[in-house]
Amino acid sequence: MRLTCPNCDAQYEVDDRAIPDAGRDVQCSNCGHAWFQLPPHVEEAMEDEAATFGDAAAKPADEPEPEYAAAMPPSPPAAPEPAATATVVPQPMPERPAPPPPVEPRRQVLDENVQAVLREEAEREKRVRDAERGAIETQPDLGLTSPERVTTRRPAPPPARDRTAPPPAPDDEDMDEDDDSDLIASPRSARRALLPDIEQINSTLRATTERGRAAPPTPAEEEAEQRRGFRLGFRTVVLVALVLVVLYVTAPTIEARWPVSAPVLKPLVAGLDSARTLLDRLLTSAVSLIRGHG
Repeated sequence: MRLTCPNCDAQYEVDDRAIPDAGRDVQCSNCGHAWFQLPPHVEEAMEDEAATFGDAAAKPADEPEPEYAAAMPPSPPAAPEPAATATVVPQPMPERPAPPPPVEPRRQVLDENVQAVLREEAEREKRVRDAERGAIETQPDLGLTSPERVTTRRPAPPPARDRTAPPPAPDDEDMDEDDDSDLIASPRSARRALLPDIEQINSTLRATTERGRAAPPTPAEEEAEQRRGFRLGFRTVVLVALVLVVLYVTAPTIEARWPVSAPVLKPLVAGLDSARTLLDRLLTSAVSLIRGHG
């Protein structure tokens, strides 16, 4: 159904079930005006009844007498019904025309002569790259392999001739032999240039060995080392003696407090007693010997 605000003439489309038969209060969301709204069929019935009976139907009933009205208990106030929420029907937006399809760019058609030239350039570059790759893959071993020795025996020198005679023309065989000897000597020289010099390696090793040897200590350093060793040994002996004396003196207390230590302390105390007795005998005999000579 359609609701029209009597204040600002705003129109709302609401569901018919939102307005009960008894009617309800609604409020305009535009201006905030509130009014009581009846369903359409009730309003039509009231209009027909008013047209049929005239003003008699519109007159209110006689008011009850005051005494009767006072005797009747006041009716509880009716719970206010929630205001109807008017929903505005959005109008459909006009549809936008679809964008035209993208126009594909025209491909530039090259001339056949230009295509042939480009194709030849590409093939030439490919051949050059293949040749370079083949040259890298078939690289020689840099002359590291020992070549086969070719022993050639040079002919004996010719006999002496007259100085006025013109020099003989060089023989082709001699020229070939010289070329072969040069070819044999070149790999050896190349290998000698690649390998390091033996003398240089020996000198380097000798210098490193000499640096690694420590210089002999001086007499002052030897004396200081001996003193340091004597002090360390003396301190160790004194520390061991103090530990034994402490254990010997406190042995009864340790055994009373920790009975588990008895098997260790008893042999220690017995050994110290024997050592003390032996030391006493030695000192007594030494004193007697000194007195006898005196």
